[in-house]
Amino acid sequence: MLGRLRARLPKYPARRLHASATTRSSSYTPYDPAAEPREEELVDVCIVGGGPAGLSAAIRLKQLESETSLPVRVVVLEKGAEVGSHILSGAVIESSALDALLPDWRAREDHPLAQPVTSSGMRLLTEKYSIPIPHSLQMGNKGNLITL
Repeated sequence: MLGRLRARLPKYPARRLHASATTRSSSYTPYDPAAEPREEELVDVCIVGGGPAGLSAAIRLKQLESETSLPVRVVVLEKGAEVGSHILSGAVIESSALDALLPDWRAREDHPLAQPVTSSGMRLLTEKYSIPIPHSLQMGNKGNLITL
């Protein structure tokens, strides 16, 4: 079968994908990264991404710094306009890890986890119907928190 398929494919002449230096236009200048100024920062730990894992790591490192009195310079690099800008709202959070990391976070009034889950359910969606189906306790979210 493969032999017959190959016989039907048109044969194209081989072409070079990249133009050589002699065929490029005279206005082309190759990119030289050394020509641009770069910012440099000396850090002990650089965390890429300001999501939950990156921020948790940075917070825990700074907590360890205060516990051990050893200075640690931590930088979090985030590509978004602000920290957490890539996180969707409406996420459900099981807060035990947050309670362990920041024990007094609930005392602050400006946190985004203000709505507890009161009930949860699963449904099978068809073209015309929404049919409730049972789900295990592990998939339930009662008692967890919803981000705003």
